[in-house]
Amino acid sequence: PRSTLFPYTTLFRSAALGAYVVGMDISPELISLARLRAELDGVTDHVEFQNADLLKAPPPPDSFDLILCSAVLHHVDYSVVLPILRRCLKKGGRIVIGEPIAISPVLRKIRNWLPVGKYASPDEKQFDAAEVAAIAGVFDRPELSYFNLTSRLIRFVPRAFDLENAPAASRGAVIVMMTVDRWISRLSFLRRFYGAVTIVGTKDSPSADL
Repeated sequence: PRSTLFPYTTLFRSAALGAYVVGMDISPELISLARLRAELDGVTDHVEFQNADLLKAPPPPDSFDLILCSAVLHHVDYSVVLPILRRCLKKGGRIVIGEPIAISPVLRKIRNWLPVGKYASPDEKQFDAAEVAAIAGVFDRPELSYFNLTSRLIRFVPRAFDLENAPAASRGAVIVMMTVDRWISRLSFLRRFYGAVTIVGTKDSPSADL
């Protein structure tokens, strides 16, 4: 099994598929919930939990084959965190980063006008084009995928964030939006209007570490 550093949203599925997964969080409450979830899912033999501050207790160098960093960097100083994540990747390892973005100044203004919730915490932000490029530049051979254009409207679909219990019409609307996003993401001139980006990078050589 490959050694993988994952957030909890995908940790248990990966463990069930045979990966050895490490979940790390600064919150002891979330660690306790994750341990309980691992027991319920029957994957305790494939997971390890660490209640730790990544900045104070980083993983050893060359620890992981794969790291998934989902909606984390926009809460922290990514210029400090990313070199740590690169160091703990094995040579040939990959990292998958998913973050919210706001590249278009026009859409940023429209978003501020709309009477909808925008931030979950005070330190939250959206990355602009320069910041996306800086994040991608930390890793080798980065690949960027943009999404969340028409699916920005999901927040207006009844019970869209509880699809398992949502009515069929809501589930259908979400599927249509995400399908449209996938097809039109091939049009590069629309990328500035998307609301999220996934960056996949590798670590080709230890000598290139920051």
